[in-house]
Amino acid sequence: MPTKNISIIIVNYNTKDLLKNCLESLEKHYNGLSLEIFIVDNGSNDSSVDYLKTLKSQNKIDYIVIFNGKNLGFAKACNQAMDYAKGKYILLLNSDTLLKDNSLKLLYEFAEKHPKAGIVAPQLLNSDKSIQDSCYNFPTLINAVKEFIFGEKGSFLKFHPETNKPVAVEAVVGAAMLIPQKAIDLIGKLDEKFFMYYEDIEYCKRIRQNGMEVYYLPTAQIVHLHGKSAQKSDKEDGVKKSNTMLIESSIKYNGIIKYQLLNLIIKIGSKLHGR
Repeated sequence: MPTKNISIIIVNYNTKDLLKNCLESLEKHYNGLSLEIFIVDNGSNDSSVDYLKTLKSQNKIDYIVIFNGKNLGFAKACNQAMDYAKGKYILLLNSDTLLKDNSLKLLYEFAEKHPKAGIVAPQLLNSDKSIQDSCYNFPTLINAVKEFIFGEKGSFLKFHPETNKPVAVEAVVGAAMLIPQKAIDLIGKLDEKFFMYYEDIEYCKRIRQNGMEVYYLPTAQIVHLHGKSAQKSDKEDGVKKSNTMLIESSIKYNGIIKYQLLNLIIKIGSKLHGR
C-alpha cells in the first residue's frame, strides 16, 4: 500500500548546484503533499556527495539518498529508486528543473481524476519563462518525411501543443514525468539498455500500447534549464559525451537500418530547404 502521495526520483551526476536549487524549489512548492525524494547519485566527484550527506527529512518530505560508485546511467538509477518507492505516483525529475507555484499539486490532482493516465507531464519553461518544446510524435519514417521533406513542424521534432487545456500526446520528454505506480506494476520500469536518452520515448510507447494515455498538462509549469546537466557530464573525463549517447540510444531504439534511413531523410530535407 502506498504511504506517500508522490515518490520523486532525481538522478544526480556532478550537478550539485542545480540539484540544490531543484530541492529548494520542491521544499517551497510541495503544497502539503506527502513526499519522499530519492536522489540517486551516479558516482559524482564534485561536492555533491558532501551536500547529499547533509540532507534531512522535514515536514512532509522524506529524503532517501542512494550512492552509486560509478555512473550507471539514467534508466538504471531511476529503477533503483523505484524498487523502494512508496508513493502512489512516481515523479521522474531532472536535477536541472525548478518547480513553480502549485505545479506538483496540479499534476497530482489531474492524475487522481484521470484513471487512464499512464504519464502526466507539465509544461516546461525555459529560464526566460518562454515555453519549451517538450512533446513528441513517435520517430517514424513517415513522420520524418512530413517534417523534413514537407515541412510539417512538430511531426518528428519536439513541439509544444498550442493550448492551455490538458491534451493527450504520443510522448513527452523525461525531464518531468508523473507515473502512477499502477502503470509501473503493469508495464515495468525503464528499459536499462538506454544509458541516457530515448528511455522516455520508449516508456511512453509502452504506456500507450497498454491502453493508457500520455497527457501534457500546460497549467502545471516547471522550469527546465535544458541541457545543463548534460553539459556538466560532458566536462568529465571517462564519461561518454552526450552526443555519442544520443546516437547510441537512437540506434538502440530505431535499429541500425531505420536509423540510417532517418539520417538520409534529414540530409535530403536539409538540401531541399537549404539548411
